Amino acid sequence: MNQYCLKNKVALVTGGASGIGLATCWELARQGTRIAMLDMDEKALEMQQQIFLDQGYEILAIACDVTEEAACQSAINQVLKIFGQIPRKMLQNRL
Repeated sequence: MNQYCLKNKVALVTGGASGIGLATCWELARQGTRIAMLDMDEKALEMQQQIFLDQGYEILAIACDVTEEAACQSAINQVLKIFGQIPRKMLQNRL
């Protein structure tokens, strides 16, 4: 058994609509991870979300400026509402 199995896990990826963030989303999606893709570029988010959905991947696109605490809290709340979980280590870093 692969100790790093990411199937059915939840990942929150910042800068997910382009570049390294987008590449990370693709790799996680291929491994069966449910993804919360955050980015400030709403148009790019919408476009990328549709591409992922068309491929059958489970993805939530959230427009978010991670330099704003309220925006981050709102994003976390959306992820919890839709996916019901966020990796424990991530939440510990926010507490």
